[in-house]
Amino acid sequence: MLQNYSIKEFFRHFRIYFFTIALIAGLWSFGRTSVLLIHDVQVDEHLLLPHGLNILFPAIIIMISSALLSAALSLSDVFVLNKVLYRKSLFSVILIAVFTQSIILNLIYSFVSTAVDCALEFVIGHKVEISGDHETHIWIIFIIFAIVLSRFFIEIDRKIGPGNIWKLISGKFYRPHEEDRIFMFIDLKDSTVIAEKLGHLKYSKLIQDCFSDLSVISKYKAEIYQYVGDEVVISWKAHDNIEVKQCFDAFFAFQNELLKKESYYMENYGTLPHFKAGIHLGPVVVAEVGRIKREISYHGDTMNTAARIQGKCNDLDASFLASEDIVNSHDTFEHYQINDVGEISLKGKANPMRLFKIIPLAVTVTP
Repeated sequence: MLQNYSIKEFFRHFRIYFFTIALIAGLWSFGRTSVLLIHDVQVDEHLLLPHGLNILFPAIIIMISSALLSAALSLSDVFVLNKVLYRKSLFSVILIAVFTQSIILNLIYSFVSTAVDCALEFVIGHKVEISGDHETHIWIIFIIFAIVLSRFFIEIDRKIGPGNIWKLISGKFYRPHEEDRIFMFIDLKDSTVIAEKLGHLKYSKLIQDCFSDLSVISKYKAEIYQYVGDEVVISWKAHDNIEVKQCFDAFFAFQNELLKKESYYMENYGTLPHFKAGIHLGPVVVAEVGRIKREISYHGDTMNTAARIQGKCNDLDASFLASEDIVNSHDTFEHYQINDVGEISLKGKANPMRLFKIIPLAVTVTP
């Protein structure tokens, strides 16, 4: 059974594939029909559909075929290609995707073509050829172009954050607007000592492995906002069916994922990485910034405060600190002990803030 984050990834990829395939197929079908009309090409009456279906039927076929193809490609991504294509160059990703997914598309195309021809012959009473052997080369060009274009969109979606590609296309963030969001800053403990011990290249590989294991937070509706060195900023849209407990679960799920792979980290790096986190809730302004390099950016005191809270973890001997606003936003925190550490002065803040240590009552490690 697909896990929650795999289901989300499936539907993200499905939307991209469906949009791309349906768009290309629609434009090709429209262009082909236009050429026939312009040149006044006569078509054999026996190849025509009943009145009214010559326009509607191709549209229905395009939508159904696009949905089937998109579902097949998305499933191949989730179950196969994501593991195969991990840490591969974009050129390698496209080559492997075109080779493997072309086989899948050709099998589905053959099945759909046969099914459609049989269905039309049964309904209409005579055989109607939807496509012929002379169009095979067009189909090959179509699937290669569709896969390449879809892959570019998928990589862009991963680069700017899942789902944000549609927001950029629609211009949702062109004008700044305010949102209530939860921000969590996660930072590697003793990063300087570890970097000196491992050296820059090996330390960089350690960070890559850690942030790869961080993908477990996708199960908790978390959005990775940005990576900054050995620090990562995670965000949730407040009041969007999000319980604060999910945010706590996300951090400790990450910690648990590292514990599960303790033998791997000890064998390759001689250390088990530990992270500290600070979390805060409040209003921020979200906007699209930049001209040479565009990205979605959050501004406001909420982010600065979350960063300052995380910075107090070492002083307070805590792995996870939360603001009073976060703790007060939820009635109960099952499986967590909430310890009040008092009002703490934060850098850049005029007034001290009450902070709380978040401690899990039990840590589950599954080998």
